[in-house]
Amino acid sequence: LIVPYFAVGFLFMLPVKYFAGFYTGEGLHMAYRMFYNGSDSDHLWFLTALFWCMLLFAALKKICERFSVKSEVFLLLVCALIQMSSEQLPFDILALKQGLGYIGWFALGYCFEKIRKEKLADLSKIWKIMCGRA
Repeated sequence: LIVPYFAVGFLFMLPVKYFAGFYTGEGLHMAYRMFYNGSDSDHLWFLTALFWCMLLFAALKKICERFSVKSEVFLLLVCALIQMSSEQLPFDILALKQGLGYIGWFALGYCFEKIRKEKLADLSKIWKIMCGRA
């Protein structure tokens, strides 16, 4: 996700804005620096947000597996705590604070998807039984 963020930003979004008259030469240089640190990402903000959410969520999931914690509720609560305290971080690289502000929703989506897959598997079994293919 971070590769498309930089590719689209540096090779498309910022040059188009320059040619459209949003930036002067000096302004474009400053815009590139602001885009690099995530403070001026315009419509690409979600790529950095998803990048940070996926990175931290995968790490948390691995830690939970290592300590044999199988509860999605625990993972959801940890992510919610991270989301609530994300603004307290003393640094902000590539809009990290903004990205972690969505990790609770990311974890909730993960839990819903897991439940959805289980329900679909159950429906598939019922359908097979009803059709006589079990």
